Amino acid sequence: MLLGQDNPYTASSIADSLRINANALIREEFKEYTYLSARKSSGKYRRVTTVLNKNGDKFATVVIPYDQFRSVTNIKGNLYDANGKLIRKSKPSDIIDLPYSGNYLQFDDLRYKALNPLVSQYPYTFEVEYEVSYNGSY
Repeated sequence: MLLGQDNPYTASSIADSLRINANALIREEFKEYTYLSARKSSGKYRRVTTVLNKNGDKFATVVIPYDQFRSVTNIKGNLYDANGKLIRKSKPSDIIDLPYSGNYLQFDDLRYKALNPLVSQYPYTFEVEYEVSYNGSY
């Protein structure tokens, strides 16, 4: 946040016209891909989602697939209250790491990491960022 700038994550700064029939709003989304070589690249991702009610919780959850060709690093999550005040930073123990359990991929190496803010007061804003390294031929 820049000095002299109002807190950008206050829920009250969202226009009423955007709140109509909305459960959540993506306020910012950033994706940057870097080509490193013919067999290596990386991506940086950042998303800020304001959840207005319980029906919007699924939009704040982040699920990142990975396998032997993709690795996920630097997962960070910040949780803000309705006034845009930082109330919690994610810890490594908050990140869930599970195998993908699709019926047709039972023997695949695909896994995923997930981060869920787990809150009960609305509205809230969840900011998440992470990096993915891609190895192999694309």
